[in-house]
Amino acid sequence: MSTTRLLLLGVGQTASWVAKLAPPDCQVSGTTRDATKQSTLLQSGIEPIVVSSASHAIDGFATKLVAAAANSNVLVSFPPDERSDEQLAKMCSRAKSIIYISSTGVYGIRSGKIDESTAVDDSSESSRSRLLAEKIWLDAGACVLRAPALYDCQSGLHKRLLAGSYRIPGNGENFVSRIHLKDLARIVWASFQKPLPPGSVFVVGDLQPATHVEVATWLCEQLKLDLPDSAPLNAVSPTLRNNRQICSDKILQELKIDLEFPTYKEGYRDCLKSA
Repeated sequence: MSTTRLLLLGVGQTASWVAKLAPPDCQVSGTTRDATKQSTLLQSGIEPIVVSSASHAIDGFATKLVAAAANSNVLVSFPPDERSDEQLAKMCSRAKSIIYISSTGVYGIRSGKIDESTAVDDSSESSRSRLLAEKIWLDAGACVLRAPALYDCQSGLHKRLLAGSYRIPGNGENFVSRIHLKDLARIVWASFQKPLPPGSVFVVGDLQPATHVEVATWLCEQLKLDLPDSAPLNAVSPTLRNNRQICSDKILQELKIDLEFPTYKEGYRDCLKSA
């Protein structure tokens, strides 16, 4: 079944991949707060809808956005800002389906295996902000996909290693999950074609969570680089201090979809072709 209308609320990496995988007959529109990006979006086949960042003047483009959302599949992938989610969710009341891309960061200090039954951790401001945005979109009938680290040829650990900006967090034995952006986009499209239950929440990730040192060692071997030094956990980004293993079995079974890059090795091999 073909999807003919797609609205991207926020056109970052995830939305760009989803647009790239759109069928030929799909009419794609997307929001941006930077008017100078209109030509870039048009070159990517995305009809721009400009939001005024100066005044956050929702009323100025409300009519156009409501029309774009009507009977469309809507992808929400912008970070929460405590204003836009509630306003935009109301404008998507006539959407065909809505997918909200969230983060496994909502699990905070939770460690070990993470699946849909794992309790969230709302002890941090960033987690509370993300969970509030989730609730707004869930109330609007969206399905939430909580994603871990994202990567593709243009961004990811291989780029940081090549730039010399990566340090192994602590002893490197904490686990991290990831998913190639193309696989996330494929899951989004599968969710549009076989709509998931409104108000449902799923975690997504590849099939092989691995430790920081395992992935860094493998990549350094491929790139013929020395393994970088380590850094104390309190000296690295909070997102690198966690120890979580995302289990995406439920959504993959629900959608009957196989990942193109089931582990970091397949994914990064693809990335290194253009490194």
